[in-house]
Amino acid sequence: PILAAQGEKAKALAAFDAVIDRAKKNNSPPHILTEALMGKADLEATGLPTDQQEAVYRAAGANLAAVAKNQPDAFGKQWVTRAANKSLLRGADLLRESAEQSKVTWDTPLSRYQQLESTEGQADPALKLGARAGAGACLVGKGKGEEGYRALLAVVVGGNADPDQTALCLYYLGRAAKLFGDEVDRQGGKGDILRAETERWWGDLKVRYPTSRWADKAK
Repeated sequence: PILAAQGEKAKALAAFDAVIDRAKKNNSPPHILTEALMGKADLEATGLPTDQQEAVYRAAGANLAAVAKNQPDAFGKQWVTRAANKSLLRGADLLRESAEQSKVTWDTPLSRYQQLESTEGQADPALKLGARAGAGACLVGKGKGEEGYRALLAVVVGGNADPDQTALCLYYLGRAAKLFGDEVDRQGGKGDILRAETERWWGDLKVRYPTSRWADKAK
């Protein structure tokens, strides 16, 4: 970290590699190896275009998954596997953030989230929730109100998502409610009730997570 802060990226990466090698040879506690691998990924991703950053975190996730298989006990396997899946989700989140800035289409992160939910997410509830939350946000970004609403609602009702994921869901539920209401109108129904849900979701967001960046966007 010190070398990275000083702009010595190559030396910092070499230092991470040295820590990783020692941790593997000495059978160090799993948190040492995972922190070194993730620290290296963070450094490698710095300054890269979003698609390349996602590739870095995807590779880190694959490396961590391989490390998890060699852990001598269940605790170590679980610890490293969770770190691997967090890395995979981090990459997908970067793609979503890029879509929010109109740098890529919403289909790019949506496809990745759906892939994660149907593969690694089947064995990791936290990854599955994160992927479903991200997919729901992407559906709303694509203008699909009902689909996005239902996906996001499933995450919020489940109650097990982490705070940032929940805040994201509440924000996009507010947007989805407007879209869903308009869809109901076009089908000959009355979408006013759904559109009114926007203020309820955003009000909940501002009460529960007042300092979240999602609360700032809920206007």
